[in-house]
Amino acid sequence: MATTVRDLGARIKALPARRMGYQRIGKLNRYLDIARDAEQRMQRAEAIRTGAQTAFPEFVQEPARRAAQRASDKSRALLSQLTEVDKLDEEVIDNLFTALKEEARKGEAELRKEWRRQIEETVDRFGLLARAASRTGLAGGKGLEEALNRIRNAVDEVPSDVAGFRRDLDAVVTAVGQLGLEGPVGEFLGAVTNGEGDPRSLADGPVQAFLEKHDLWALLKVVFR
Repeated sequence: MATTVRDLGARIKALPARRMGYQRIGKLNRYLDIARDAEQRMQRAEAIRTGAQTAFPEFVQEPARRAAQRASDKSRALLSQLTEVDKLDEEVIDNLFTALKEEARKGEAELRKEWRRQIEETVDRFGLLARAASRTGLAGGKGLEEALNRIRNAVDEVPSDVAGFRRDLDAVVTAVGQLGLEGPVGEFLGAVTNGEGDPRSLADGPVQAFLEKHDLWALLKVVFR
């Protein structure tokens, strides 16, 4: 879809400047800046989408896809408008460029928002268990917390080494399986990790004692399903 925006930039540069006044030339230069920015945003969005899907196969991209499609549609509409210099409908063109700029921005923003959500969801899911394992000295606890910290640090940008990031995600799952969780406390932590924690478990004496002893109450979050 960025190719269509690139075609738009080429079309603007191909318009005969010698037949335009200074005001129109200045406006066309602004249009060219918008087209270049939109192309760069769409290229970044594609890189985010590709990397994020490798890291998280369930990555939700539909809102961003729709924004990218709308940006491409605006570009095609502009290509049909930017033909004969003497017949430019400046109001229509202004509105189309404004819409193109917004849709390109929105597409990139939606992908970044979903990436952040996936990271935060992963950290929330394993955070209690990682802290508990580290503080109690469970085997594999240190590795679990270190891998989770690397995942947390990627919240703002899709890493260039997506394969390495995917290995960290897999390492978290592997470490959880190596913790040797047992008894009521183990069942509680395992259920919380899988998003199936029963709040009634908090009334269980061993669970309360475990959370109190290792100062883990602040890591709990209660929400309605």
